[in-house]
Amino acid sequence: GGFFAAVKSIFALIPGFATAETAERRLFELLKAPGRGEDNLSDGESIVFSNVSFAYDELTVLKDYSAAFDMSAIYILKGPNGIGKSTIFRLITGLLVCDNGVIRVGGAESERKNSFPEAVFYLPQDDYDFSFTPEILYKMALPDGADGAAEYAGIFGLSEAQIQNTPIRNLSGGDRKKVFLALAFAAKPKFMLLDEPANSLDAQSREVLAELLRRRMCGAIIITHTEELDSAADSFITLGAGEITYE
Repeated sequence: GGFFAAVKSIFALIPGFATAETAERRLFELLKAPGRGEDNLSDGESIVFSNVSFAYDELTVLKDYSAAFDMSAIYILKGPNGIGKSTIFRLITGLLVCDNGVIRVGGAESERKNSFPEAVFYLPQDDYDFSFTPEILYKMALPDGADGAAEYAGIFGLSEAQIQNTPIRNLSGGDRKKVFLALAFAAKPKFMLLDEPANSLDAQSREVLAELLRRRMCGAIIITHTEELDSAADSFITLGAGEITYE
């Protein structure tokens, strides 16, 4: 309770942040157990961009862009650094709002309050450096699935001592990433947005991640420069010139 109250108070102090309420609700979406929003999604549904435009100052990320992405498929999103790949995820989740157009996720408009399906799991590039252990995180986020999350963490190579006794902030960058990837898979979402999930992983852990993705537990869009994950993809897509193109 104190944790969420602190988050709420931080966002309440940011003036002029039009999406503060949305961000407050979704920034720690990974700490919510899945299931309550699963009725919003069904197999074969899509993420739909309808005439979407978004720009940062001089950088045009999308310009009057329309497309649909199958939520049962796995896509790898490529493009130069700084082109706005992470921005695409923030637009999909509603953390950013389109300048024009609409994005629908499983039939829901991503920026509309209380409409975003909770069966979508968003893992940002930067991991939260919580002061509690992975075991406590798993018990908070997945009360009925904490053991499964710990099992996935072990598959990624974390030791029992790290899971049970080491604060997340004291783990290395690679081990911290394993903590949250384990949570992502244990949550069993219908779709994942993974932003550079393999960047800080060792070679063995990258192969574990690729194998878990190949098992096709769910669809995903993955931002990565790591070739080991290519084998899990159905399609490769590239962001540039104001649109996303298929390779």
